[in-house]
Amino acid sequence: MSVELQIADSVSDSKAQLVELADILQVISEMLAPDERLGREVCVRLVGEHESQQLNEQYRGQAKPTNVLSFPCDIIEPQWLEASAAKDTSVGPLPLGDLVICWPLVRSEAQSQGKPVQAHLSHLFVHGVLHLLGFDHEEEQQAEHMEQLEVDILARLGIPNPYQT
Repeated sequence: MSVELQIADSVSDSKAQLVELADILQVISEMLAPDERLGREVCVRLVGEHESQQLNEQYRGQAKPTNVLSFPCDIIEPQWLEASAAKDTSVGPLPLGDLVICWPLVRSEAQSQGKPVQAHLSHLFVHGVLHLLGFDHEEEQQAEHMEQLEVDILARLGIPNPYQT
């Protein structure tokens, strides 16, 4: 999986420091369990609280910023995809999807939870990619399964269980 990192103008941290995060995200993407869809690109956009709140309200009906939003590309109508692929053979695989991560929330949550920022960002990235792959946590059994996948992936990266206090 390749990772494209976009940084919104509203994110005031040093761009050089934030660009280093792309390397962290790329390493994590290579650690994820094999899945044919992981050969596709994921775009990660770091945003401020205002943009996060706007997107969260528009797509989830919640008027507050959130730490990560996932937008899978697989929601495109199959008929459109088949028709467009038939017309243009140069079209490669669609991206897996986009993740929008609210950078100020990542920093404040990491601080309040006593975690390194990189560990919390890594957790949110893994969590978001699992959503892009179709995992969810709406029901208790789904949540347990998804959390265990997150814990296992993060453990391979040397990151402690984010759900333990």
